[in-house]
Amino acid sequence: MSFATAPQSVFPAISLARVEVFADAGDLVPEQVRTSVADPLEAAFASIPGVRTTRSYSAQGKLEIELDFEPRSDVREDLRNVQAAIAEIRSRLPIERVTSLIEGPEMEPVVSYALRAPSTRQAELRKLVEAALLPVFTGTPGLARVSAFGGPRIAFDVDLDPGKLRAIGDNPADIASLIAAANQPQTAGTIVRGQERLLVVPAELPQDAGSLGALVVPNRRGSGNVALSRLGQVRVAEEPTNEQASFDATHAVILNAYPDLSADAVKLKREVDQRLPQLLRVLPPDTEVTPAWDQTRLIIASQTGLRDEIAAGALIALGIIYLFLRNRALTLVAAVILPLAVVLTVLALVGGGLSLNLMTLGGLAIAIGLVIDEAIVVIEAIARESAANDGVDTGTAIGRAVRRIARPLVTATAANVVVFLPLSFLSGIPGFFFRALSITLALALVISTALALFVAPFLAGAFGGGAAEPARAPIFENAYVPLLRWSLRRARIVVVAAFGVLALTIVLLVRVPTDFLPQVDEGQFEIKYALPAGMSLDAADALATHIERVVLADPAVAHEARLSGVDTNGYLPTPPDAGTIRVTLKPGAPPFDVIADRLRRGIDNVNPYVALEVHQLLEDQVNDLSGAPEPIQITVRGPKQRVLNAIAGRIADHISDLRGVVDAFDGVIYEARAVTAVPRSGDATGAAFAGDLRARDGGLVATQLRVAGVWVPVVVRLTDRTPLDRIAALGPPRLITQVEEENGARIVRVTAGIENADLSTVIGRIRHQISYDVAHLPRGYSIEIGGAVASQRAAFREFAFVLGAAVVLVFAVLLLAFDSFRLPLVILAAIPLSPIGVVCALLLTRTPLNVSSFMGMLLLVGVVVRNGILLVDGANRRRREGLQTDAALEGAARERLRPILITTFAALGALLPLAIGIGAGAEMARPLAVAVAGGMLTATAFTLILIPVLYASATKASSAEAMRARGAEA
Repeated sequence: MSFATAPQSVFPAISLARVEVFADAGDLVPEQVRTSVADPLEAAFASIPGVRTTRSYSAQGKLEIELDFEPRSDVREDLRNVQAAIAEIRSRLPIERVTSLIEGPEMEPVVSYALRAPSTRQAELRKLVEAALLPVFTGTPGLARVSAFGGPRIAFDVDLDPGKLRAIGDNPADIASLIAAANQPQTAGTIVRGQERLLVVPAELPQDAGSLGALVVPNRRGSGNVALSRLGQVRVAEEPTNEQASFDATHAVILNAYPDLSADAVKLKREVDQRLPQLLRVLPPDTEVTPAWDQTRLIIASQTGLRDEIAAGALIALGIIYLFLRNRALTLVAAVILPLAVVLTVLALVGGGLSLNLMTLGGLAIAIGLVIDEAIVVIEAIARESAANDGVDTGTAIGRAVRRIARPLVTATAANVVVFLPLSFLSGIPGFFFRALSITLALALVISTALALFVAPFLAGAFGGGAAEPARAPIFENAYVPLLRWSLRRARIVVVAAFGVLALTIVLLVRVPTDFLPQVDEGQFEIKYALPAGMSLDAADALATHIERVVLADPAVAHEARLSGVDTNGYLPTPPDAGTIRVTLKPGAPPFDVIADRLRRGIDNVNPYVALEVHQLLEDQVNDLSGAPEPIQITVRGPKQRVLNAIAGRIADHISDLRGVVDAFDGVIYEARAVTAVPRSGDATGAAFAGDLRARDGGLVATQLRVAGVWVPVVVRLTDRTPLDRIAALGPPRLITQVEEENGARIVRVTAGIENADLSTVIGRIRHQISYDVAHLPRGYSIEIGGAVASQRAAFREFAFVLGAAVVLVFAVLLLAFDSFRLPLVILAAIPLSPIGVVCALLLTRTPLNVSSFMGMLLLVGVVVRNGILLVDGANRRRREGLQTDAALEGAARERLRPILITTFAALGALLPLAIGIGAGAEMARPLAVAVAGGMLTATAFTLILIPVLYASATKASSAEAMRARGAEA
């Protein structure tokens, strides 16, 4: 029940210290956008406190600026500062619209729908959909915004006759200004008639083509005024557009639903689905609505898979407990404690405002192996106490067992929990991901310890749990005790062997491939494409439709949806010859890499000139949020755009054929072919000439009328059919490119993806391949390899710090528990040796070392400490009873061997389903499970051998010092 009612999402809540600004700048070319819009905005943002990095992307008529702030800053305050800076210079900028927002996962839709109506034009269908959005979806819980994309919008066209316009001495720009002024709400004050006060309102605002045509235009070259309709034609038409949408290679309107920051994605999808019938009621009867893309598919599939793995792991762990204890009642106690701990952990997560996502559910799956430990220790202690005191009643035996085990158990839990505290220092995506996982683990450990100490004894008494049959422990004891005695006699050999293991770990570690984050097979992906620059929307749309048919022909594809000329979030600058195809796969489809490679070859056969970037959506989203949009990102810096483009092109050519590199792109985005136009007539100059040219081509947008709940633009055009080269001298065509800058310096980013290879291997090949380019750069230019490898380096540095801080905190806990400096060091000495199991497990399973497996190493600190505490506590108790060190160690080893082995094998059994990783979404936690499983095996061995040897040396040294101190006093 707790799983069913908990909020669900793909990722934990992510709130980055990053603000994005998007601006529309009409038809300005990229260089004009850079100098007239980007530079002034960046100068205004430079004075905002906390700004670390500014990145700008200037495209034709579009601008995107990313502002990275200090990680600990208040991003909402940062957003307010950015908005204030924009407002201060807004009036001086040649922009039509500007939007600023906090970057996060909610910028992408949770669910998309395709709407098609065979009897209705796409533009009319879009108008009907947009008119219904506000009344249908307002108040939807968890919904931040909903947008419609695809095809042209309805517009009012004012087609002006050039001759009639010249006759009254007017021009298109002035007509546009007149229409805009007529659309401004105004009042003329009030008048008093007798005892009544009346508000005087001018004529109503224009509402349709007729009222627009009735607007009065002054005649500057004669007497009287002229109705606008006398100067040409006013009609309803379709607005020229640079965007298009389709579903399964058929034009459609795509409806995207975007979540707010804390939305339950699955619940939001259900809410939107429930409102779709209301939307259909206002659309044509033959309208079809089909889910085009659904993020909740992965959420539901991954949560189902992880829940199954949790259940399977729990059953395996319980089976191992029974094999060791051979006691149904005590096994039943563990069977009750385990699900109860999981349920209470979920309730605590929900109460703390967390959702069930890949990381919290992965944490629960990992926690099964750790949660069971506390119950095992208590249950085994009860079984041992009952077996050792046959004549004592069950209640007394349980009380003695709990009193004996409570202190070391609480100490072990505290040591495990403090391991997670330094994770608060992790920044970026790894910080958000693994803090959620660590919170889950910490809650599970605390709850399971409380249940083990207070509920398990009660259940053991109620179920009649008594002595366990000595089934398996004697076999291990008979092998272990002689080995322990041999080790205690030959301590130097053991210590030398430990150093040998440490050296072997270092040698093997360099052979482990590295990566940043694990790749999750999502069951859906997207293809970003770029066609040859300068193509019209119609031509680009036709070629894109051919690409869609290739995608649909693949047997693994269920359906696809395309957006051209607009990004899926509705903000990012996208030229009409580029777009995104989102592909949904059939259940049981082959792995993503196989399908992606197949589609690349198929699309290349249709159009070898199209540039492709094929990636999974959530993987791309994580990369974007990490500040590394592509796994491979080579940044070229320098002052001249043309030189940067040439260098980037050479680098892309050099790396494109490397094994493991796919979708290499030189980062040069061509917008269109441009020509300069100089008026042939001396009378046509400046803004008036530019306005006339815009009116001849796309038209001047004068204003927007609110019609039936939709904003409809009014576009002023000239119907002049005179060839352009008759009225203007045209320069030679030239390609124009987008301009990217970082902290005011020009850059070009060469990007590529990785397929069937690991990050470290591919980066090594790239460094070798471009070494000549790096060595022969012109003066003032530089090359830097970044992307996922930079994020990986930063994450690994932070994890190394976290690991060191965790060891210090654990040492502090042990110091308080044992009131000794030597004993904590004895227990911690096994930590550097446990990674040998991690390294071997990663190599055997061909799992890269990434932030997930690094997290597994962090968990091992707690595992090593837990078993070490149990062993040292048992030895201390026996020494206090008068036994010599070796005898105390042997007695403690016999007593603690079985619980240590049970917890180890039960944890391994619980981790087995996750380590295999057969369920959807399990890939994110699989490296962690592999690392913990491998490390636990070697950590247990070092706990049972190395810690007793070091304990004996430490206690004997302590006794010798005590004797010398007493001799000195005498």
